[in-house]
Amino acid sequence: MFVAQKSEKYISKFSNAPSSLLDKMLSFNWLKWQSQKHSVNLSHAYEAIFSRHISQALSGRFNAIRLFDRPLQANTSSSTLTYRLLLALSLLTLCTCLILIVKLLNSMLKGQVAVIIKKVLNTDFPFPFAWATGYIAMLVGAGMTFIVQSSSVFTSAITPLVGIGVISLERAYPLTLGSNIGTTTTAILAAMASPGETLSNSLQIALCHFFFNIMGILLWYPIPFTRLPIRLARGLGNHTAEYRWFAGLYLFLCFLVLPLSVFGLSLAGWQVLVGVCVPIIALVIFVIITNVMQSRYPRFLPQCLRSWDFLPRPLHSMEPWDAMVTSVFGFCGKHCCCCCKCCKKDEDEKARKNSRKSLEMYDNPAMTRDEHTAVKAIQL
Repeated sequence: MFVAQKSEKYISKFSNAPSSLLDKMLSFNWLKWQSQKHSVNLSHAYEAIFSRHISQALSGRFNAIRLFDRPLQANTSSSTLTYRLLLALSLLTLCTCLILIVKLLNSMLKGQVAVIIKKVLNTDFPFPFAWATGYIAMLVGAGMTFIVQSSSVFTSAITPLVGIGVISLERAYPLTLGSNIGTTTTAILAAMASPGETLSNSLQIALCHFFFNIMGILLWYPIPFTRLPIRLARGLGNHTAEYRWFAGLYLFLCFLVLPLSVFGLSLAGWQVLVGVCVPIIALVIFVIITNVMQSRYPRFLPQCLRSWDFLPRPLHSMEPWDAMVTSVFGFCGKHCCCCCKCCKKDEDEKARKNSRKSLEMYDNPAMTRDEHTAVKAIQL
């Protein structure tokens, strides 16, 4: 009798509780505490309480969620579209700013100012300290990157200067290597701000980043013939100057296709990765060695390997690919774009008749005059 009275008493109190789900759960905890305090078994009442009150509150909450479900889906789709538009706008703004920077620098650095800046930046130290010029440039690049705390900002600033001929590739190379060292200071400073229990692990990761870049410099800079990035950059630049679409193809292959291919092969297992990558790497090494031998020591090669003419033309020449890209994206005739060469035949013929040197997009006349003056001085 006492148990039944206590049960009805607590159930009536809980039934009269506020209707919100949080208040009902609090009241239920209070009911459970009272039952333990008075040693009252209310297990038969819990099921009725939940079935009559908690379920109603939950159904009301679920109905509220259903009401907001469709707007959330609409907001998600609109957010995705907004993100894509912002990404496209940011890329367009970035490219526009870089082009404007190049044009602005090209218009400002003319005449004797450009010649003086070029001589100051590209002049080596006198003998016997000429070898230290590159390392001083590394320190300058590291210091400038440490100041701006971004290697991307520094390299984006020197790239237009290289494009207009103020800084040579040989000088820009150590500056870029130094910026790779300077960007590691950001990770080191962030690691030193870590809590005491994670400080050692954070510093280990930051120092791994630092010594990784140091090893890259030791591998590709101290010995002159190991400075392959300079020759590769010059070769890619020459190809891009002749075929403007080659830059987009290079970015697509090196930053999208190649990483995704290696990642997909690694998921298939190391056996598949090795079985596919090793023959490709061997073929690339064979082609590089053959090209070097063709240009320097052709007499040591078999007759068939002294040129690549035995291969189909698209495999050893860019001209068929250029004709295809031009026909697809050139829109010759009424429309024309910067990649189209067919629409500029008249201009090229006029230039040849006048025997004038055609300037590239970002050639600086001051740089050209300086080079001609140096050549004449050498001849005299």
